[in-house]
Amino acid sequence: MKVLLSLATLISLSSFAAPQFDLCLGEAKKSFLGKNGPRGARSVENGYILKTGETIKDLYKNDIKSFDQNVVVYRGTGSYYSGWFEYAIALDPATCEHLGSFETYSE
Repeated sequence: MKVLLSLATLISLSSFAAPQFDLCLGEAKKSFLGKNGPRGARSVENGYILKTGETIKDLYKNDIKSFDQNVVVYRGTGSYYSGWFEYAIALDPATCEHLGSFETYSE
């Protein structure tokens, strides 16, 4: 019985946390794929929390940007002519305000 109750609690907590990413995903798509996004932008996916003081890194593990608050980061990708690119799209998890888009890789 305790195992069943623990499992139910875990499932309810995980389903409670998931919609926050879904809410900010719409704003991430709007800012990256919209008219102010990079030319050739194609998709936005994979939201994760970046904790206060942690750094967005590029493909080669170079530091790009750190924040003095927790942020939700999405991965935006696209292609332009024969190359492709990847961006980290940072949003405030409480308000989904766009805090910036940072190129993490291109070729």
